[in-house]
Amino acid sequence: MDLTGYRLAAPVEFVFPAGATIAPGDTVVVAKTAANFPAAPYPIFEWTAGKLRNEGEVIHLFDADGLLVDFVRYNNHLPWPEGDSLLGRSIELVSSLLDNHFATSWKPSAAVGGSPGEVSVASGTVAVVNTLEMLVYPNPAHEVVNVAVKVAI
Repeated sequence: MDLTGYRLAAPVEFVFPAGATIAPGDTVVVAKTAANFPAAPYPIFEWTAGKLRNEGEVIHLFDADGLLVDFVRYNNHLPWPEGDSLLGRSIELVSSLLDNHFATSWKPSAAVGGSPGEVSVASGTVAVVNTLEMLVYPNPAHEVVNVAVKVAI
């Protein structure tokens, strides 16, 4: 996927340069100091302004057209991993299948300094199978709409 023009905003500012891409399942890292990752097997970008606080805040990701793609609001108090207990570790998403808006989707990294680019082997997710079938008819409808629902067991 072409990341050209995608932008991180508030509290850090960064615009992905022309030619920046990410493949499915791959990782890119945007860091305060790219030099801290000299042998990284993934692209490292350095943000241009701002800083992260350990008190919690909101980080926004906008696409090249300026539309909000995603955001995360993190904190350093329960139910989030508490800042005083991290001792140099970062917080990381337990699984990419989880919603990053919820504190329960995050855990302290195993290593001091975090583990950017690594996929956590411990995951609290369970594959959910959609067992609900819904049929709405007729289409187009005029005066009556029928809704049939079936739950597969």
